[in-house]
Amino acid sequence: MPRKPKIRRLMPTGNYNVTLIDIVDVPDDEKAWGDRWRFDFESDKCDPDTGERYRASQFTGQMLSCNTNLCKLLGWMTDKTFTELERNVPDVDSFIGQRFELTISHVENSNGEKRASIVFLTPMDLEVEEIPLSQN
Repeated sequence: MPRKPKIRRLMPTGNYNVTLIDIVDVPDDEKAWGDRWRFDFESDKCDPDTGERYRASQFTGQMLSCNTNLCKLLGWMTDKTFTELERNVPDVDSFIGQRFELTISHVENSNGEKRASIVFLTPMDLEVEEIPLSQN
């Protein structure tokens, strides 16, 4: 029986409730981008044709500095600025299993192919302090 690869469908644009399911170490390759991480998010929504959940990934470097994908992603995940992150660098593995709302748009890669791109992400599991209503 022949084995054929599954074709991953492009995640449609829009807002999704997702879970960060894994952070994968990606070693340096022939592009010489250095060691990277791949943050894998899985949506609550499924592809209607395959029944498989949509997935989106974000590649980042492993060095935290301003104006990097890692800084942007951790800033969204923690609602902190680079300076705040620099003072108290989080353990990225602590985010695995957390829920987020993310927004997907489509961009073209260097080969002219469409790919899903995370353009915004907000945590859903943040505890919000209750503020009592005034009793006037």
